[in-house]
Amino acid sequence: MKELLPTGSHFSRSFEMNLGLQNYGMRMYDNAIGRFTTTDRFADKYATMSPYQYGANNPVKYVDVNGDSIRIGNHVWTPGAKYNGKDKFIQVVFDELNALVGDIVQSDAGNVETQEAEGNVLLDFVGSDKNVEIVETNGSSITDEDGKIIHWNPNETILVTKPHKSQKSVKDKEGLISAGTVLFHEFGHSWLSQFSPKLNHKFENQVITKHTQETDPEHNLFILPRVENKLALYRKEGIRFKYNSTTLKMDVSKETIPLNYNTYRSKIDIRIITKP
Repeated sequence: MKELLPTGSHFSRSFEMNLGLQNYGMRMYDNAIGRFTTTDRFADKYATMSPYQYGANNPVKYVDVNGDSIRIGNHVWTPGAKYNGKDKFIQVVFDELNALVGDIVQSDAGNVETQEAEGNVLLDFVGSDKNVEIVETNGSSITDEDGKIIHWNPNETILVTKPHKSQKSVKDKEGLISAGTVLFHEFGHSWLSQFSPKLNHKFENQVITKHTQETDPEHNLFILPRVENKLALYRKEGIRFKYNSTTLKMDVSKETIPLNYNTYRSKIDIRIITKP
């Protein structure tokens, strides 16, 4: 991946005195011949360039990072990284991702295992050959089918509503789900698509077992219990045990939603989008 260097910044790598090579993290550079000794591990992503190139042949503007692949615009995020630019969306994404790292370590959220892969739905994208890009949307947050682009609205929260008194089997915890938790939810979809595509295909086609009656297995069997709810519980937010229908409300607050919002026929949660 290529990372755009901020104005006035520079980087340096340790010089291996015994070998006469410079250590650039994932590759060693031979100053004598002006070449790397091995190919770029992600050369297949840049088919039009030499596998031995560095920084898209433009080292004044770009630097190769160590395989990290969570991208926001021209910037690559790694745990703890700081953004010093002026783009408000990129700043919010960096802050949310860093907050998520601390919370998932404490809560064990997003640690998943399937027959194809195991790991963490966020951290697995750091240092892997998988890519995910986060772009801004003014609508509801959503992830592309191939899992490579997350459309995230930093102004979107979800109000998990109080079940109707007749819905005794509904165990949802009333409360707001933060925009950061929504972003983590979307990382669950991205991970499933890219790291466990066979299971994702089964979920998409609702073919789990011949006995299942689950109407939304991807959310109800994977995203909510394994990703969203552990984080929401740690953050003391609303918790959904089933992916309920949602309705969209613009520029409203939780206090304006009537307590008797749900009827005995259905349970509806509310997506709230506020003005930035």
